[in-house]
Amino acid sequence: MAFPLEVLRALTLPDGEFWAAAFERDPWIEADVLAPLLARNDDGTPTHRLVWIELARGHAKTSLVAGVALARALSGGHGVNCFALASDADQAALVLEALDGQCRRNPRLAARLRQSRERYTVKATGSFIRVMASDVPSAFGLAPDARSVLFVCDELTRWRDRSLYDMAMTTLPKVADAQLIVITNAGVKGSWQETARAALADSGYLFAAPGVIASWIRPEDLALTEANVPALVFRRDFGNMWVDSAGGFITREDLRRCVDRDWQSQLCGERAASYVYALDLGLTRDRTARAIVHLDPDGQRVALDALKVWQGTRDDPVLIADIEEDMAYCHEQFYRPLMVVDPWQMQATIQRLRGQYRLEEFTFTSENVRRLSQNLYGLLHNGQLRLYPDAEMEAELLGLEVKQTGYGWRIDHQAQGFSDRAMALGMAALIAVERPPKKGEIFWA
Repeated sequence: MAFPLEVLRALTLPDGEFWAAAFERDPWIEADVLAPLLARNDDGTPTHRLVWIELARGHAKTSLVAGVALARALSGGHGVNCFALASDADQAALVLEALDGQCRRNPRLAARLRQSRERYTVKATGSFIRVMASDVPSAFGLAPDARSVLFVCDELTRWRDRSLYDMAMTTLPKVADAQLIVITNAGVKGSWQETARAALADSGYLFAAPGVIASWIRPEDLALTEANVPALVFRRDFGNMWVDSAGGFITREDLRRCVDRDWQSQLCGERAASYVYALDLGLTRDRTARAIVHLDPDGQRVALDALKVWQGTRDDPVLIADIEEDMAYCHEQFYRPLMVVDPWQMQATIQRLRGQYRLEEFTFTSENVRRLSQNLYGLLHNGQLRLYPDAEMEAELLGLEVKQTGYGWRIDHQAQGFSDRAMALGMAALIAVERPPKKGEIFWA
């Protein structure tokens, strides 16, 4: 029977190269990561029941999760239950993809395994690997008849809650040969993950790589990434540094490149352009903001044409009738713009006016806000957003904060201070970029 390290050395990279070659180029992988987590006592139990491995992006953490699970299942004999735990269903699919890739490139490995949905079973022993997501409602009662149990947590600092982590931790006392391994990026200060890390470090093995150290990550690629994401995001993802939950979105230099002193708010559009009208709606004790933009003919810049804000109070809320009046006016002045609205408070309006206007719903889900945020950042940072001078709008953009979440970074639009203009602008800019007009396409009557 093969030893775990032999199994890992025999695995392959997507280009067909053996992991053993990568270990030779980067000996720290074997010395600081694999040897400690594979180490065993004389009685066969893990030397380190708890292991926390912290690596920057680009270090093939998900592939390592799959590899460690394979090594344990294939070398542990009968009764080994391996659970690869992922942040969500999408990340779980990536773990399965990594397992599939190993089997596809290694026919001898594939011949030893039987696959059924999220499970790989070793034919000769019945030991298995099961891939699970952290959003599984309940996973208590796992491994009722296991001789050996391994939990490998992938990207733990991206998990929304700790319920599955706690399930794994509380399963360890049930089996003498049980181990929990975390393979993740650095996280957010003050989070439950930071608390879990500190507790594990007191009684387990912790290795945190000091930023990017893998030989296969090229400095020129890092430099390109650093120039195109917020500093907070780069420090966490590639510096492997624990960061505050929020930080500055853009710099004054970013904004300076986008503000065109010769551009001004427009009262009407041009027939040759295609406009997007976006509405961030707030009625009571809130503000409603509307932004109108168009994509330049060369497709390289998004120009802001007009912004408008309505302020609502408890006694004097923003009226839907006023919003509809503005929609009707802009529909005529900007030649049937594509109107993008959050349907939460405007469902009746949407149903009534759908045949009259070109309408598209935009809900503020985590994924949509992430897409909006990263598109807006790219436009601002690269000078691809044409803004007219507006002190309030500029102050709002400079005051935006980045928030780190399990779904990636995004604008914290619920932070203290207003962000209505920025969110309306971000909505309009995202749709303008994602839905550019087709050649020769016009919408005015």
